Amino acid sequence: MIPVMIWLIRKMFWFGLFLVATFTFLVLFEHGTDDFAKNAEQDFQSFKTALFTKPEPKKDESHKIAH
Repeated sequence: MIPVMIWLIRKMFWFGLFLVATFTFLVLFEHGTDDFAKNAEQDFQSFKTALFTKPEPKKDESHKIAH
């Protein structure tokens, strides 16, 4: 049981490290090295907004059948 838990923790660590490295690369590629902390915070906020907000349907009348 212990080797399985160690294996799982190790895989989770490497996956988390991969996510952090990917996010860092995307921020650097998109914004460059100028003011990395501000740009990372902006990208994280936009990622969080895209992930956790419910999409709003369009407010137009195009989905209704014309009479």
